[in-house]
Amino acid sequence: MSNSKQDTEITDYNIKLQNVSFSYDGNMANKVLSKINCIFENKQFIALVGPSGSGKTTIARLIARFWDTTEGNIYIGGKDIKDIPISKLNELISFVTQDTYLFNCSVKENIRLGNQEATDDEVFQAAKLACCDEFIQTLEDG
Repeated sequence: MSNSKQDTEITDYNIKLQNVSFSYDGNMANKVLSKINCIFENKQFIALVGPSGSGKTTIARLIARFWDTTEGNIYIGGKDIKDIPISKLNELISFVTQDTYLFNCSVKENIRLGNQEATDDEVFQAAKLACCDEFIQTLEDG
C-alpha cells in the first residue's frame, strides 16, 4: 500500500505535456490539439503565443485540469496531474483568465486591491512589472 502524501509530493515544478491531444466532444476527428509535447521548466517565464483559436487557452486549462486530455498526459514535477488531488493542484497553479475586469475605481485602486498597504511607488512598480504602465499613461487621467 502506498502513502498518498508521498505519491503526490511535488519536488520540482516542471510541467511536461507528453503526446497531449484534446477534443471538446471526445471525438478525435474533432481534436483541437494533436500530440503536443513540451516542457515548461520551473522558474522560467513562458509565453504561449499564437493566433486566436490556436489552443493557448486550451493548453492552460488542461494544465489546470478544467478538462482532462483526450490522449496523452500532463505531469507536474514528474507526477501525472490526474494523480494529484484537485485541492493540491489548486495550490500549485495560479490561473489568470484572458478576460479582465476592473472595479469601478481608479486603476491605482484596482492595482492596490492586491495589497491594501502598498505605497504609490509600489503600485507604480507593479504596473510597470505587469507592462501596464505605458497604456495607463494614455488614459485620460493617467
